[in-house]
Amino acid sequence: MKIRITAAAVILATGMAAAQSAAPLDVATTTNGNLVELSSITIDRGFGQESIDAADLINIEVLSISTSEAPFEGTLAATPAGSGTPVSGQRAALLEDLGLNTALQNPNGTSGLGFRFVNDSGESASVFNGVGADLVIFDIGLAEGAPVPGPVGTMNFSQGFDPFSLAGVGSFSGNSADFLTPEFLTVNGPGAFGGITDFFNAPGLTPLSSLSELENVQLSQIPFPQTPPITVFATTIDLSDLGFAYGEEVSELTLLKLGDLFAVDPALIAGLPPVPAPGGALVLVAGGALAARRRR
Repeated sequence: MKIRITAAAVILATGMAAAQSAAPLDVATTTNGNLVELSSITIDRGFGQESIDAADLINIEVLSISTSEAPFEGTLAATPAGSGTPVSGQRAALLEDLGLNTALQNPNGTSGLGFRFVNDSGESASVFNGVGADLVIFDIGLAEGAPVPGPVGTMNFSQGFDPFSLAGVGSFSGNSADFLTPEFLTVNGPGAFGGITDFFNAPGLTPLSSLSELENVQLSQIPFPQTPPITVFATTIDLSDLGFAYGEEVSELTLLKLGDLFAVDPALIAGLPPVPAPGGALVLVAGGALAARRRR
């Protein structure tokens, strides 16, 4: 299935103007039982339509996560319905695969979720800040923004794509942007993932402070009394909006929730390969070569 949107984002950050509109984005998915996986995207970054197979996107490895405290943000993981409780020691893979209804949920706004780009051998790789979009992010949210009865009262999911922040690390720690109202693609239609996705939390909804805790904590499935209209959204990110210079290489980023009223639930984060210029050449800045990874 393919759906077309204009994948732009409105960026509000200190000293930065709003981001310009990106080109339309097409997303194709495949379904295996209740698992929905990304199979390809098609995007125009200024050099015509380019189709990118999902296996050629640049993978991530989760490095760290600290989760939110608010009770309605107690969900920590999502899996295809009926697949069972996420296995200890393998939970980071929920965000490192191509699944759109596998996810790590609710990183907080202080330490958030740290990740690095990796090549096909699992070694550190980079995404070039090139022409147009450089990343694509898929987020789990609610189709209509209505309250949903949960096991500890009403769970107020935010409407549409969740606001979030992205920040650089190390020498790029000053590079960041708040994505308040990104334009997004609704994957497979509103509410399409509600009946095929299970959600899990920890006893007492205790916030977690490390990836190790997430990998080892006892998880329990959330018994929703009714099927929530869960939807997956996608948007593209231009690294220039975080303050990176054209051609700069980015190897690590941190995803953070934005403010106390919002949560972010990433299902897939991937870097895009360099833009192919007319004639088949790649638009690159001298001094580096992109190492793409076939996502697990």
